[in-house]
Amino acid sequence: MMTKKCIAVFGGTFDPIHNAHVEIANDILTEFNLAAVHMLPCYIAVHKNVNATSKQRIKMLRAATTAYNNIKIDLREINRQGKSYMIDTINEIKAEDQATTILLVIGSDSLNNLHTWKNWQQILELTNIIVAPRKGTEIKPIDTIAAKTTIYKEDLVKLKQGAIYILPKKYENISSSSIREKISTNTNVKDLIEHNVYEIIKSECLYNSAE
Repeated sequence: MMTKKCIAVFGGTFDPIHNAHVEIANDILTEFNLAAVHMLPCYIAVHKNVNATSKQRIKMLRAATTAYNNIKIDLREINRQGKSYMIDTINEIKAEDQATTILLVIGSDSLNNLHTWKNWQQILELTNIIVAPRKGTEIKPIDTIAAKTTIYKEDLVKLKQGAIYILPKKYENISSSSIREKISTNTNVKDLIEHNVYEIIKSECLYNSAE
C-alpha cells in the first residue's frame, strides 16, 4: 500500500515497553504494508516523568523487539539529548528527504492532548497521524484536530500530510505507568510485558522491583 518514501514513527518513553506497544507496531506494519515501523524512545520527556535511564529503556526495547525484523529502534532523540520535542524529530526526518511521508503513530490520549504539543499545527502540516485507540479511553481532541480525522486509510497515501486515521481495533488498556505501579507492589505483570523485558526489570531492580 505505502511507497518506499514513507516512514512510520512511533515515539514514546517506553518506560517500560509493553505488549500493546509491540502489538500496535505489528498491526501497523500489516495494515499499511510498511517495510518498517521505527520506535523512537525520547531522551527527556516533556509531558511525562521518566524512571528508567535511556540505556535501560533501549535495552528493554531491544529485548522486546529482537524477534521482529521490521520493528526498528531509532535513537535520534536519545543521541540529540535535551528535551525531546516531536516537531524537532519530524523536521530532522524531513531534512533527510523532503519527499518522505511521515506517519506519526500515537495513542488516543496523545491525540486528545496533541494541541498541547510544541508547534502542533506544524506537526499536522508535516505528517499524517495514525491513532491507536485504547479500550475505555474516549477520543475527544479539540475541534481543529478532530476536523482532520478520516475513516479512509487510503487518505494517508493520497495526502502527504494533515490526515488523521484512527485504527479500527481497540487495544487493551495497558500503560507503562500502570505496569510500573504493579511492579512496585509486586503485582504480576508477566502477561503485560515480554519475558526478556521482565528479566531486565528484575535484574536491574527497576520500578522498586527488588525482591
